[in-house]
Amino acid sequence: MTESLLIKGGTVYTGTLDHPTKQDVRITGDRIEAVGNLEVGEAKIIDATDCIVTPGFIDVHNHTDVALPLFRAILKVEDIPELKVFLNFLSQGVTTIVTGNCGLGYASIDELFNYLDFLNFGANVYHLAPHGMIRLELFGKEQPVRLTTAQMKVFKKRIEEEMEKGAIGVSTGLEYAPGWLADQNELIEIAEVVKKKGGIYATHMRTEAGEGILGAMEEAIEIGHRTGIPVQISHLKLGVPYKKSVTIEKVLQLIEKARKEGLDVTADQYPYSTSSTYFTWLLEDKSFLLTDNIKPEFKTSDGKALIAEAVSNRFKYLGPENVLISECQQNREYEGKTLKQVADQIKKDPAELYADMVCGDKMPWAVYYAQDASAVKEIMLHDYVFTISDGAIMMKGMGKYHPRYYAAFTRKIKQFALDEKIIDLNFAIRSMTSLPAEKFNIKGRGRIAEGCFADIAVIDVNKINDNATYENPDNLSEGIVHLLVNGVHTIENGKYSGQTGGRAIRR
Repeated sequence: MTESLLIKGGTVYTGTLDHPTKQDVRITGDRIEAVGNLEVGEAKIIDATDCIVTPGFIDVHNHTDVALPLFRAILKVEDIPELKVFLNFLSQGVTTIVTGNCGLGYASIDELFNYLDFLNFGANVYHLAPHGMIRLELFGKEQPVRLTTAQMKVFKKRIEEEMEKGAIGVSTGLEYAPGWLADQNELIEIAEVVKKKGGIYATHMRTEAGEGILGAMEEAIEIGHRTGIPVQISHLKLGVPYKKSVTIEKVLQLIEKARKEGLDVTADQYPYSTSSTYFTWLLEDKSFLLTDNIKPEFKTSDGKALIAEAVSNRFKYLGPENVLISECQQNREYEGKTLKQVADQIKKDPAELYADMVCGDKMPWAVYYAQDASAVKEIMLHDYVFTISDGAIMMKGMGKYHPRYYAAFTRKIKQFALDEKIIDLNFAIRSMTSLPAEKFNIKGRGRIAEGCFADIAVIDVNKINDNATYENPDNLSEGIVHLLVNGVHTIENGKYSGQTGGRAIRR
């Protein structure tokens, strides 16, 4: 007989804007059987007194599938619970993630899901077909600037195959190689295929800064209008260089105008004013790049001189003091220091140091202090913006990665809902649950209601804390007292129970 669990005595936030009420939640197997004032019966009790009960959080912009191959190359992931169960996210209350973002990650959903099934992973996983990786897989290192009719036919067939195998949409990374090569016609043709299969178009736009952000937003919206596909703007922000003529209000007005015109366009956001990605992001001239790495022909003295010259232009408005080295296998002593601090320490020009580092065998990562902090608060006020991490699985001691890997969801609740009261707690929870579930067609999740999957967090709001900092980014969050994933009691009294209930789920 399947054991029943009864979450008793908590205040239930259903994931909608319904007023939270004190109710019990009964779980049988992997589903919510009942919600209300319930008798205990033979159920095992989970005491939620003085806690809130919410749907498990849904992180629709996650890069775990980018991190997995890196970890697999050096570690046996299956032997490290911290990694295989997704602990840095479970401790935030996250029970479901979406991978394949920014056109990056696994080109094959089968390959990714087969490995996740082997791992007995700790969270539910959905996948987007990554435009950039599939383009690279099909057309190799010498990427065509414009695809021929024959190449486009092959590309569309490949995307269609991924959709038929269960991808929930397509993602683009138009600031990364090779995605930046795609013109609007290519993106429209791909989007048409995905739309016919019921998927969405998630885009890391061509730029998120300066005057260019308005044009980038208009392109994403135009693709939606031309194809009818639902559009998701990834990690919305306003980055340097700032222009007086461009405000976050103007960016948001474009979204709101499109929504009034009937387009399903939404956005997501991590609650920090710093970003993090490959070291090569600093190079605005993408001709140096093959995906996240420097092309071999530029790893020469002359090539490094060209790279140093190119990054010097970037340093005019994003100085080396604003580039925090988060992971550097070439020299671990650099981690946690800015590029300027290291350059001063070894008495080298920052641009030349950058060229040396970016041409190394292992690509460094960095945190960039490159956003308008006031825009972060303005963006989160809107009900078409979801909460995301833009992070990945991580384990302690692997580097000085962005604290969002460990604390994006708890930070949103703690700082912006509870402490600063910029947003209502119910509003914040909805941005992490039912809203992303509806947009990404994640059925039966994101709500507490009879018949839904039992992905549930019991949270002590008096103890919730985002412990991760830039100095110590790998501290687990606190306050998630209990966490169920498909009815499996994965976090129990604040600690990992040794049980996992995650599933790799196809559309």
